[in-house]
Amino acid sequence: MGEKEVQLEVDEEELRVFTQALLRDVHALKRMLDTGSIETGIRRIGLEQEMFLVDEMFRPAPVAVEVLERITDPRITSEIGRFNLECNADPLLFGGNCLSQMEGELNSLLNTVSEATTTLGARPVLTGILPTLRKSDLTLDNMVPAKRYHALNDALTRLRGGPYVLSIKGTDELRLTHDSVMLEACNASFQIHFQVGPEEFARMYNIALAATAPNAFANAVTDYGTDAQKQALLPLFCGEKFHFASLAVLEHGPLADAARPLTKAEPKGDGFAQGTPQNGVERLARARRDFGLGQVPVEVLDRDRVKAGKL
Repeated sequence: MGEKEVQLEVDEEELRVFTQALLRDVHALKRMLDTGSIETGIRRIGLEQEMFLVDEMFRPAPVAVEVLERITDPRITSEIGRFNLECNADPLLFGGNCLSQMEGELNSLLNTVSEATTTLGARPVLTGILPTLRKSDLTLDNMVPAKRYHALNDALTRLRGGPYVLSIKGTDELRLTHDSVMLEACNASFQIHFQVGPEEFARMYNIALAATAPNAFANAVTDYGTDAQKQALLPLFCGEKFHFASLAVLEHGPLADAARPLTKAEPKGDGFAQGTPQNGVERLARARRDFGLGQVPVEVLDRDRVKAGKL
């Protein structure tokens, strides 16, 4: 992870050795967990902020390599696209004014990027997907010239055995095919990293899912809700008051496709009744107890009905 010096061409023997090394790492992790060798009793928080570089017309500016030549701070690094950059804040002990410290550090890093891009006629922009991106911007010419990215592209393309297909459904729909992994450069994210001890990992992970569930609910309303539903529901997620909300379904087995659920729900009275499987009831009761959600209404919704605006 993070190794930049990679080989573009590998034979079967090298792949075998690499696979064995991965398995040894997994066994080493298990041993560390079993022997209590992983740090406990302390929590740390950190962040990553990805960004786009744009010109005066807010079109992608492929100058990331030149920007990094002007910056000596190792916390600022490349992403896969020549019009992307990434800032990594130092991890802090979780507590006190750590969030304010992170904000100050991030603003300082963004100022460093802004100063370096000014002389190149560019500026950083924080957005999830840059609206001015075109398919012609996503060529291998705009991939950062680092072996790791080209190796990643070659490996994933071999695994797929065909073109990359992008499908976005919602009020507006987009479907296109592409010949490389450069579709990854369309997205820039803000990521929080939270270090906890092994003994509390599962509980903290579940709490994180519960805390982010309202965002998933709001996205579903945005993509599939009627105008009336958007007007009634979306304002609930824009204020300071926290609203519990979630769209969830228990599938028949692991590795389910969230975009094409097998589990369905049928109308029953004023609501819906979930079809098989039924083993989610016990888990739902436990989740209500663990997170204090005893009074929160829960509905299981069929995707086709949600898409049709029949929430």
